[in-house]
Amino acid sequence: MEIISGIRDNGFLILNSDDKMLKTVIENFDKYTSNLGKNITLITYGIENKNADFVGEIVEKTETSTKIKVKIQDIELEFEINTVGIHNVYNSLVAIVISKIFDIKLENLKKALVNMKVTEHRMDKFVIGKNITIYDDTYNASYESVKAAIDVISNIKQEEAGRKIYILGDILELGEFSERYHKKIADYLTAKGYDIVITAGENSKVIMEELQKDIIEQNMEEERKVFHYTDYNEIIKNLDILKENDIVLVKASNGMKFSNIIKYLKEKDQEEIEKELEQALEQDTNLSTQLNEVQIWRDDKKHDNSLINNITKMFFKLKAKE
Repeated sequence: MEIISGIRDNGFLILNSDDKMLKTVIENFDKYTSNLGKNITLITYGIENKNADFVGEIVEKTETSTKIKVKIQDIELEFEINTVGIHNVYNSLVAIVISKIFDIKLENLKKALVNMKVTEHRMDKFVIGKNITIYDDTYNASYESVKAAIDVISNIKQEEAGRKIYILGDILELGEFSERYHKKIADYLTAKGYDIVITAGENSKVIMEELQKDIIEQNMEEERKVFHYTDYNEIIKNLDILKENDIVLVKASNGMKFSNIIKYLKEKDQEEIEKELEQALEQDTNLSTQLNEVQIWRDDKKHDNSLINNITKMFFKLKAKE
């Protein structure tokens, strides 16, 4: 096993016991290490596998954070992480394992998890246009992280019914397992439900094909729509499909460059806000006076555009209620 051969003597191997692809490695670990003549400590973690060394359980979820309980032998500890998605719970379990290896104080670990700053493009949430909510998870993708992101969207409850739209690209580096796991993504989407799925990339074409088969079999041509494009540029050309109150997940492996979709959505939203503002200023001189200070902030670059956008959006909402 290549990964084990690369570990130094007296090192540690931390594995997700819920990952079926690692089952053989875990079961034959002693055999592998014996053949290498190395002393390596295996530590397992999981959520589904209650026999793991570190067992996590989600006890509470909000739109922005997750509370988890972790069982380590006979000890139970509670943590809060300031992000969502089961994949981030798995990531936190790894951090907890490492903290135990290096004997990091519990209070420091808890503080680190609750104050953790998530890397850009990892389930970043923002709102554009007419209350269209975008979840940007374009940093990277694996089979498990795609499932976890789908879970986040499918579990969202909202008062005003909006469509749930999944914009998905290839999961790269799956090798011979690529077709199998992209089919499994299609099965998962079917089970969870969706309104529109948009895919791009050679591997993701499998998702589209599987979903189309199911749509025809279930006679759901009116309820569910599926579109496939060659790359992110083609998706950008067809984003006029989005409408008020939609909830949209954008996710793919980093190599698919789906972050360009996010960049386009934000820039287009910025342009529309500025256009609306210019039109409003032409019609209402009093509005010009009220927003003068905001314009100075923008010119001086003391505040980023996202803040200006939020102030402007809020102002228009208040004006609409007058």
